[in-house]
Amino acid sequence: MVRQKARLDRPVLHADAELDDIRAATADGSKVLPELAVDVENESGQVVTRVRKTLYVRRKMHAPATRC
Repeated sequence: MVRQKARLDRPVLHADAELDDIRAATADGSKVLPELAVDVENESGQVVTRVRKTLYVRRKMHAPATRC
């Protein structure tokens, strides 16, 4: 098996609309499972595989402070 180092040629961009949707969906503490997909291309620009990642996103709901 030959391993090659991967190199990132393009910056990673986050769509503000997607982030706003996730923030709105998790505002009450519920979870959201967004799926992100990336096409991996070889040197000639042909897509060789598609990578999918499902994220688990949930806001932490802070408990009120208690005095000891």
